[in-house]
Amino acid sequence: MQLTVSQWFYAAALGGFVLAAAWSDSRTRRIPNWLNVSFFVLGLAYRGAVDGWVGLGDAGLAFAVGFGLFFLMWMIGASGGGDAKLMGAVSVWLGFRQMLALMFLSTLLVVILSIVYAVVRKFRTGFSRSAEQYREEEKAESEKRRLRRKKSREEKIADRQQRRIMAYAVPVALSVWILILAELSGRMPKSMQKPRPAAEEARTGTAAVATAVVAP
Repeated sequence: MQLTVSQWFYAAALGGFVLAAAWSDSRTRRIPNWLNVSFFVLGLAYRGAVDGWVGLGDAGLAFAVGFGLFFLMWMIGASGGGDAKLMGAVSVWLGFRQMLALMFLSTLLVVILSIVYAVVRKFRTGFSRSAEQYREEEKAESEKRRLRRKKSREEKIADRQQRRIMAYAVPVALSVWILILAELSGRMPKSMQKPRPAAEEARTGTAAVATAVVAP
């Protein structure tokens, strides 16, 4: 598998960013704003340099979907602001089609990893609990919910972030690496490939025709 310089840069930059974001989110439940913003700007520069105006348009559409959806989720308290910034930064690199795939893959991984976590936790704490223990836990949880309702919306979101089973950047990082490997190995479905400038499409088509003519 022969990779170009731009492909190596793409894998190193995008893969390194999501790993750094996952590490920070796992440890502190935060992703620094400077990291998200700088990577967003770098992504726009990369797409513009490699794919021209077509790439920038694709990046803009991906950002509108990725950041926009998670921003709305943040507004209603269903997600954190850091998640929206992360998806906004990643979106310009992946493009619209792969951004949709990322949202599907990351959601699927959240479900799978949550189930694995719950099963492991069950094995650690034991499957048998007395009725009295169950009632005590339900009472404690009810009291927590009552107290949380008194807090401001910002405090509720912060609490929700702390109670998450895992940092959302972790399944995002895993999903992004799946997409990177699929793209670099040439196994990315055509429906998910990034749009390319017309000149590059013409060169690719010409090369394919030449190969077909030379082949026995």
